Amino acid sequence: MKQFGMSKILHCVHFGPLTRTVEDAALYLDLTCGYHPSDPFSLPKPSQSFLALLRQQGRPQGKGKGGALKIGFSADLGYVSGCQQDILRLARRALLVLGELGHEVVGDCGLELPDLGISWALGMGAQTYMALSEVTSGREALLEKELVAGWNLLKNLSVDELGDIMRDLFRLNKKLEAFFAEYDVLVTPAMGIDAFEAAGPMTISVEGQALDSPVHAVGYNYPFNFSGHPACVLRSGFTDAGLPAAVQFICERQKDGLLLQLAKQFQDKTGTFQTWPTLPTSSKL
Repeated sequence: MKQFGMSKILHCVHFGPLTRTVEDAALYLDLTCGYHPSDPFSLPKPSQSFLALLRQQGRPQGKGKGGALKIGFSADLGYVSGCQQDILRLARRALLVLGELGHEVVGDCGLELPDLGISWALGMGAQTYMALSEVTSGREALLEKELVAGWNLLKNLSVDELGDIMRDLFRLNKKLEAFFAEYDVLVTPAMGIDAFEAAGPMTISVEGQALDSPVHAVGYNYPFNFSGHPACVLRSGFTDAGLPAAVQFICERQKDGLLLQLAKQFQDKTGTFQTWPTLPTSSKL
């Protein structure tokens, strides 16, 4: 119960499906959503299934002109220190598609979030440690060395440091509250770099320039893992290296259906999942 109670304070890890179509993601959510007595974060099942919502005709309604969605784009969220130019180019092309779909698109919404990468990493590490430490005790040799080293550092976190993480989360949510009071959807690149090999190491530079922080390689993702806002990633095309690039759509909490509707529109307009890269047999990805 002690570990469970702490996980209610630090909830930085979120699970979602990896699917080949938006419809498959909707089906997954239909099968897994709803209240469960052992999960304090679970919510009642929506009155309409997500898959049924996607099969309706018409576009989602929002805050934009004529009831269109008002969509804001951010190239760096105010802090991401590097993004490949080919990935940015593909993201901006995705904005043109959203405009063609009839939505009101703001090409630079001016959003500046606090960079909470270290707070998120500490919170995520603490949560995974609390969830897994009992079953992994005595089996540390089977785990990745980096994971164990991180856990050992986390054991020394003070109550004040945990409080700082919670205050950082509050600051982030206030920023996002203000943004979603004006906009329906935030669009960013999903990753600012080409995929690196599964064996690592994580990329720490972009086009010859070192990132300000090593976690900026995933700098577009962690704010929303931290805050709990719904996010959806769809391929925007292929980079100059022939690897998939993607855009990320984010919306206000409890607007998962709207997010899926927009993703389905984008998928149908672009045929985003109709082609797949062919990896060489020697690839370690």
